[in-house]
Amino acid sequence: MFWRGLRIRGRAWACAVCLFALSHTQQARAEEEAVRVHYSAPESCPDEAAFVARVRGRTEHGRFAAPGELARTFDIALVAAGSGFSGQIAFTDADGRNVQRRVASPSCDEVASSLALIMALSLDDRVVQSEARVTAGEASASAAPRETPKKEATPTAPVPKIASQNAAATERGAARVASAPRSSLRFDLGFDAVLESWVLPDVAPSFGVFVALGARTSGLSARLSGFRVQQTAERSLGSAELALDFVRAEVCPFTLVSLAALRLAPCAAFDVGSLRVATASSTMLPAGRAGGSQAWLVAVGLLRLEYELGANFVLNVDGEVGAPFVRRQYELTSTTAGSESVFDVPGVGAGTKLGLALRFP
Repeated sequence: MFWRGLRIRGRAWACAVCLFALSHTQQARAEEEAVRVHYSAPESCPDEAAFVARVRGRTEHGRFAAPGELARTFDIALVAAGSGFSGQIAFTDADGRNVQRRVASPSCDEVASSLALIMALSLDDRVVQSEARVTAGEASASAAPRETPKKEATPTAPVPKIASQNAAATERGAARVASAPRSSLRFDLGFDAVLESWVLPDVAPSFGVFVALGARTSGLSARLSGFRVQQTAERSLGSAELALDFVRAEVCPFTLVSLAALRLAPCAAFDVGSLRVATASSTMLPAGRAGGSQAWLVAVGLLRLEYELGANFVLNVDGEVGAPFVRRQYELTSTTAGSESVFDVPGVGAGTKLGLALRFP
């Protein structure tokens, strides 16, 4: 009878333990963070279901929300970029900060997998921080004075748990560094082809080079460009040689539109240089100052459309409006034939610019 009663009590305790574990598991699942995915990609890329499956294959954390339920949102966009693909993921991290990550690769499948890894790491990071706070509370409770303290007694559960969390956090940090950009800054080196109505008498393409520095996480960027423009103006009284050298400093303070590989930004610029005019005959001189140079000062407003061609090349298309500060009229004069206009510097002009740059890193 004694052994029989003992077996009955053992079965009752086993059932109680199973019921407690089941209820604890259901409660934990109910408390999982609700998340939602907004996903867009070309037809040749993995669809939303495949992307969600890749996230779930990397982590069990996070519960995909029901329609209408309040949830943390992950915005994922994949687009074709040149000969490959690029993707962007935007979300709010565990500290409440807005985060954006971009990935580029010749394979759209690789881009989708990288973005799925980033989302999984974010979900794991949120859970680790929550568990770390709970563990800290347990550790402080276990450190409270006890009625019969024992010198040999050491906390067993919290220490291994914290150690395992630190190891997991270290692995996640290494993966995050591998997937994030190597630097928060970007450096561009490129050249421009320009058409501007206020530069020379006859609108013709001119060329220049530039260097630019910008922030990857915001729309702020600065650029320094150099241009040299030459033209011969043929008139009935003769010809005049015009040469313009100027440097342009510009700033783009923010981004109006940012869609994966596309970016639209307003910019302000200022041109500083010198305009030189000379004639082929000493009897035909520009009105005012013969053979000299004139200060060139222009305020420019522009709207820039930027498109990333893969991971290292950038195409820029600018629309410009310029207002020269110094206006002057140049004429060819003759004692017998009178005078003829060569170039009137306008008050306002329009222009366009096409640029191609190599981006580092």
